[in-house]
Amino acid sequence: MNILMKKLVAVPLRHVIASCLFFSVAIITLFFFVVENERIAALLGGISGGLLGVAISFLFSIYEHMQIDRFKALGVLDILPDRRDTSYYKNIVKNAKKIVQVMGTSCIRFIEDFVDLNSDDHVLIDALKKHDNLKLTLLVPTEDNMDNKSKLNFEAGKEKLKQLQDRFKDQVVIQRYNFEPRHSLVRVDGNLIVGPVFQEVESKNSPAIHLTTDSAYAKKYLDYVEWVLANRCS
Repeated sequence: MNILMKKLVAVPLRHVIASCLFFSVAIITLFFFVVENERIAALLGGISGGLLGVAISFLFSIYEHMQIDRFKALGVLDILPDRRDTSYYKNIVKNAKKIVQVMGTSCIRFIEDFVDLNSDDHVLIDALKKHDNLKLTLLVPTEDNMDNKSKLNFEAGKEKLKQLQDRFKDQVVIQRYNFEPRHSLVRVDGNLIVGPVFQEVESKNSPAIHLTTDSAYAKKYLDYVEWVLANRCS
């Protein structure tokens, strides 16, 4: 009995509803063919046709929900066509409590948006002040693995980085990896936003995927970051 109950609970509600709809259509259609009263037969025919339309529409919605469930199973929270929406990142960064990891071509745009001591809008500064155990790790390529624009950006932002490290000491760590950037990545506790690095295309114009860090999909990227930190950083 318990095994049967577990199986019933495991069946999605939408599948139960779809089954009930088609079962109802079948029963009403059967009565339509056997009833002798024309007025009742016409009524049953109308109900049957209407229910069939609802059932077919519901089947299409089931397909859409199955696709959504598939993305949820992979830990996908959103797909971003580009990374221009600073407010999207801000809503995530401002709630940081334990770990923030940023990997990119220079990481300076992230600094300017969220960790600039001279800016009025510095949500990660507030989080670093509030949580002593919060650690910000910036993974930046070595100079010989940067393109010219990234070199200029990093050079221009060096003073801001120094101010950060002077202010927060061990809470802010800069690691230089010795290969060309392949991924642009922002991890904030249980959130991971990752996208490709394309040659000659600014990262803000590239797509990204927002994942939960407890998903198998995200784990590949998190393992990659740990490997870079352990083997390719100076």
